[in-house]
Amino acid sequence: MDSSLKWQDHSQGGRGGRPWGKTHSKERTNKLSWWETRLKLKRLSDLYGILPEVEKALRDLKTGGYNGSRNGVSAKTLKNYAGCLRTFCLWSKKRGYLDRNPLEDLVTFDGAPESIKRALTPEELGMVLSVAPAHRRLLYEVALVTGLRAGELRSLTLECIDLDNLVLILDADWTKNRKPGRQPIPKDLAKRLIAYGKKGNAKDLYERHYGRSDARIADIPDNPLLFVSTHPSRELDKDLKAAGIPKSIKGEGKVDFHSLRVCFITNIANAGATVKELQTLARHSNPNITMNTYAKARTDHMAELVNQVSSTVQEHSERALCVHIDENEGDGDDAISPTVNDLGGVLGWWRRRDSNPRPVTGTRQALHA
Repeated sequence: MDSSLKWQDHSQGGRGGRPWGKTHSKERTNKLSWWETRLKLKRLSDLYGILPEVEKALRDLKTGGYNGSRNGVSAKTLKNYAGCLRTFCLWSKKRGYLDRNPLEDLVTFDGAPESIKRALTPEELGMVLSVAPAHRRLLYEVALVTGLRAGELRSLTLECIDLDNLVLILDADWTKNRKPGRQPIPKDLAKRLIAYGKKGNAKDLYERHYGRSDARIADIPDNPLLFVSTHPSRELDKDLKAAGIPKSIKGEGKVDFHSLRVCFITNIANAGATVKELQTLARHSNPNITMNTYAKARTDHMAELVNQVSSTVQEHSERALCVHIDENEGDGDDAISPTVNDLGGVLGWWRRRDSNPRPVTGTRQALHA
């Protein structure tokens, strides 16, 4: 096939006119190669009239029919496959390689996550941190107080720590939104990070994890601040198991490494941050993503809020009942003395009142006017 199908823009194809990130570039290359093989493409002109075949391939991806597996890919992965080829066709049209977009009528796929991420409770977080090895405990702490993603944590170096201003300096070359940033960090944690980074432990762990001759070691910074394994969720699973914490809870979702970002955003929301502050700290372009996907309503916190409301209601209810009793003082059998929790006594009084009405006078007459 024409070599232009293997095109990938390393100069300005990313957000804000910046180059693609290494991970994004690799993913695009792999998916375009998959399409090339699946659709048996040899030339760019082979893309004309390919829409039915593309739709069939996507259906197979969704059901697992493309490789005989029982389960298909996730909605987000399916959207990425479709978007990769659609974007390439659009690029080819804009640059005159094609006179029209062959996938112009391809339907949009819902990329909403099918699995819900669960935010660990403060008690669970303490349990995980207590059983995790030192290097993972430090990694979890940074993730929990900054909300940085695995790839962003992997790119941190000693030079990223601004101890004077207590921020982590984020480089646009490796942030997901391709924008520079300054993420606040507690002073104690910043000092511990500097001490850990100077020992060079993270670099040693990477060399043991990949092997000194592994090509992937080239993607790691020269002086990495933290060790983030190839599959950090698997490492977290070990610590969840050691702490006796279930990975999934029906109705609440599952825990993986990205759940630490969910914990960060949820805890910041519960601490009273405004929507704008929350969106900025999460580094989201849209507050809807922050509030509707990441910020979770914790069951224990909601129960606490309900109890606070209940206490307020009960307090005012007791005051109202005392006022009512004072008004009826001296009315003989029609007066009541039960407490606010004596529901039977209150109902009994209302029954007697309705069966033996008396004239409404004085203050009560004014209230009934």
